[in-house]
Amino acid sequence: MMVIDRFLERGANIALIVAALFISIRIGQVWLKPSLRSSGGQVRTSPEGLPQLRGKSVARFQKGGTSGVLIYVSPTCHFCEESMQFYRKLLRGSSKPRPSILLAVAGLSPATDDLHRYVRQRGLEGASIVDWSRVYEWGVRNTPMVAYYDGSGIIQQVWFGKLSSVQQQEVTFVLSLSD
Repeated sequence: MMVIDRFLERGANIALIVAALFISIRIGQVWLKPSLRSSGGQVRTSPEGLPQLRGKSVARFQKGGTSGVLIYVSPTCHFCEESMQFYRKLLRGSSKPRPSILLAVAGLSPATDDLHRYVRQRGLEGASIVDWSRVYEWGVRNTPMVAYYDGSGIIQQVWFGKLSSVQQQEVTFVLSLSD
């Protein structure tokens, strides 16, 4: 009898610990992560803490009403440096007409020689330079970032961080559909 009582007591204690852990985790999700609370427990498609840029307009930078991408990089970001080959590939574009490429470089004003040197050294000539402060005003603090915008200049899709080969194909595919 004593063995059974001890077994039941241990089982009850373990069940209480598991229940307490589950409740603590759920409370943490609700109180510490408002995006989980507002989305019914479903994780949003854009990463936690990153700004929602869909619907923002780049029309004042856009040339000729063509779709394209806005690339936001930083001179101190190693992921940006690792992504330069992909950005050059986008600039060379195989589709006709070539997509419009807007480039914003964090911390470098469009009027400085430092920015033009940065662009030239990385082989990004041909991109239209935009003032990085506009992107910063949208709340973007993470680089690199690639944002696809449509012919009206409205951002439709955003990718943050160094893109995987699958994400790079996705960007290329989205641009090819916009011809």
